[in-house]
Amino acid sequence: IQHVAADPSHGTEDDQGPSLSSIEKNAILDALGKTQYNQVQAARLLKISRDTLRYRMKKFGLFSK
Repeated sequence: IQHVAADPSHGTEDDQGPSLSSIEKNAILDALGKTQYNQVQAARLLKISRDTLRYRMKKFGLFSK
């Protein structure tokens, strides 16, 4: 088995498209927008628990209106 050292410049938004974090953040914002920031309904749309949604909202600095 070969292990490849991580290249910090590899996978940046500039050369590989959007990062996983930005995709995740946009999906959360989209779900929250569709549900008027109802976290229970947004979590259902995303198929995650409300606690997971709240954790990720905190991670990305997103707070309910």
